[in-house]
Amino acid sequence: MADFVGMFTSSLLHEPLSSARTMSFVARVPSVFEIAERAPGFVCRGKSQQSVDASGHLVKLEYDAVPVFYPDPALVIQTLSVWRDVESVRAYVYSGGHLEALRKRADWMVKTTYPQYVLWWRPSADTPLYAEGVARLELLYAHGPTANAFTFAQRFKAPPDVGT
Repeated sequence: MADFVGMFTSSLLHEPLSSARTMSFVARVPSVFEIAERAPGFVCRGKSQQSVDASGHLVKLEYDAVPVFYPDPALVIQTLSVWRDVESVRAYVYSGGHLEALRKRADWMVKTTYPQYVLWWRPSADTPLYAEGVARLELLYAHGPTANAFTFAQRFKAPPDVGT
């Protein structure tokens, strides 16, 4: 039985993390992650390789995979998390500090025709690799919402036995 929900987000920044345009985005990241980690239903999140400049400012994130549809992987920003249920992750995404950031996303991120997030059922609470999130997002893009890759708007019930 699927007991957990994976959530992967992937967006394309207008400019690099080190640019003046994205400074306010970078400044919000730690507090938004902290809010997630304290949110009801949060289980864990994936970590990326981070590069900082001499003054400690985040300048680059590296992932083990990025979606094929993004033209410049250096401008991709991604998150990966595991939650107890869809309702918990939805409550986090559409409230508080995360909602404030969502309202400003056009300032930092390119509006694309690609999906920017995907949900899927997981049989365990272990943190998936970014490659799994990328595969689910690409599945959503190629086939639309299915039981293996879905959205808040078109959810699927947890299957009795979750496979990959």
